[in-house]
Amino acid sequence: MPTVGFRIDHDPSALLSPSYDEPMIALRAISTQAKGWDNFAIDFGDFARHWGGSPLFNQTREVASDYPAQVFGSRFDFFRKIRRQFDPENRMMNTYLSQYFL
Repeated sequence: MPTVGFRIDHDPSALLSPSYDEPMIALRAISTQAKGWDNFAIDFGDFARHWGGSPLFNQTREVASDYPAQVFGSRFDFFRKIRRQFDPENRMMNTYLSQYFL
């Protein structure tokens, strides 16, 4: 399975940056095969979680709803609080993101 690795520099400018605390390596599997891809992507996410990976909310499928709080800690709680303050009517929220941020 072709996989691309990226070095991501230390980025404390975004609360939910996976490299908020330190630089990191990101892996991204690539395939042109659609059959079985969804299941593979879920398994790949489980692999990453097992080894302490950080989810990218726009790219990681089937993240357990409690996992982001484990990874991002108090920054996640603060982000949720600020999000509710600036979007009290949830106009910027969609079904996918609501499982993490409501």
